[in-house]
Amino acid sequence: MTGQEEIEALARTCRDIARHLPDSCGPMVVIPLYASLPPAQQLRVFQPAPKGCRKVILATNIAETSVTISGIKFVIDTGMVKAKRFNPGETFQTRTRFHIIKVLLLCFSFSANINLVSL
Repeated sequence: MTGQEEIEALARTCRDIARHLPDSCGPMVVIPLYASLPPAQQLRVFQPAPKGCRKVILATNIAETSVTISGIKFVIDTGMVKAKRFNPGETFQTRTRFHIIKVLLLCFSFSANINLVSL
């Protein structure tokens, strides 16, 4: 995901969905990960999930590629990145969302030995 706002919105949605899942699905803990999160909260991603609980980590693209978290089974990638873009007609740069190339996603998934689901 590309930023804190998107992660926090999706975390709220995931937590709401988790409250409405049938008991047979088991509990789900949702953990955000982005740069401005306090360090103590960032470290939660490395703690094991409680027994019988699914751990869902919502991370920015930078966090996703900067840390290794053991036990990850699936990565769902939106295929979006934020990058600086200079418009010659204007005098400033903007941060714009772009779709990344699917080949890069596949390379990442092979190198990390995980299952990749691209949206």
